Amino acid sequence: MNFDAINQFSDSSSPNQVVMTCQQDCCEPECMCDPPSENYPYSEKTFKLIERMAPEIRSYSKKYGVPPIAVAGAIADEYNTQTGLKGVGDWIQDEVLLNTMSNSQVELDVWIGSDSKFFNATKHDIGVGNIKLETAKRLYDQYPGEFERKDWGYADIVDYLRTEKGTAHMAALYIAHAQRELSSHVASLCPDAKEAVLVTYYKQGPAYLKRFLAAKTLEPDREIKPGEGCRVWLQRNKFEKIFPDPDPDPAKPMLWDGLDDKYRGEGGTRYA
Repeated sequence: MNFDAINQFSDSSSPNQVVMTCQQDCCEPECMCDPPSENYPYSEKTFKLIERMAPEIRSYSKKYGVPPIAVAGAIADEYNTQTGLKGVGDWIQDEVLLNTMSNSQVELDVWIGSDSKFFNATKHDIGVGNIKLETAKRLYDQYPGEFERKDWGYADIVDYLRTEKGTAHMAALYIAHAQRELSSHVASLCPDAKEAVLVTYYKQGPAYLKRFLAAKTLEPDREIKPGEGCRVWLQRNKFEKIFPDPDPDPAKPMLWDGLDDKYRGEGGTRYA
């Protein structure tokens, strides 16, 4: 998950190109996409992870006023890929490479500014949610009030992302960021479709929105499509068992512009 790189799309992709585009109006109650050929369905191991992380996911989702299934689905979609050789690579990345680098070493990589993972540690994904270190640092710098410590460097963020709590926190914060960015474009979508769109933004970053806006200049009536997030939509019944709707223990999340009223609560403070 990152701000700049695009999963499933190349830099030369057409603005009209969409992964797993829904075959129906996204205000329909069910996703009618064909079963995806990649990373689907999620394994039992993946859903066990989400069950274990549910308290943290639920807590941070309430705090930021975002759908917990969007947060859980984003983490699940990334974790489900951590198998085989890729799983080994992710383990080496988390436990060996970044876990042993000092903050000064990472800062040197940033100063050099390479876009390659081989020469820039911040381009690597960390934790069960595959959150890019570069992205996590930007979130930390952009929303400093959301973290207990104000003096974290890259090494501290790596340690945090390697915990399930850290992943749930950063994922929920990024979904909230995405919801604010997308608010005017998802207003007409049903809640399930909104979740799917948020998952796709988590995976592709601002390039997903930029590509949609480019397409919209050619087709003014075009609506944003869920894309990769359809994998979560198609398995939503399994997520609902972990995160029932409505939540039996509603909280009072912070309020900020662009959040879905369904997830707001009274007494919150404006976030942005």
